[in-house]
Amino acid sequence: MQVDLLLTLIDILGFKTTHASSGMSLFQKNSDLAFATHYSGNFLFWLQGNSLTSFIDFKPNATYDIAKDWKTAHNLIKEIDLTDVMTNAQSYVQVLQNAIFYNKLIR
Repeated sequence: MQVDLLLTLIDILGFKTTHASSGMSLFQKNSDLAFATHYSGNFLFWLQGNSLTSFIDFKPNATYDIAKDWKTAHNLIKEIDLTDVMTNAQSYVQVLQNAIFYNKLIR
């Protein structure tokens, strides 16, 4: 889980605000929505729940159940429907790129 300290402080202080962030508050109740990502050039790694998926040029090329296969030996790419993972990852990148482009990363 990627915890954002600023969002956690906002929760502690009781502020009601919107904030562009890739993390979540330590006190957020929907921890199943938590994710971690690494995005660099044409490579994207997306970790959500027990699923680790790697993308090249926004196309998934591998996915693993890291709870059962932490050495990433068994690629499940042909066994799992990745529609939701692809939507979440692409949405995240689009929101982040738009925030940077329109100078709205910090509100």
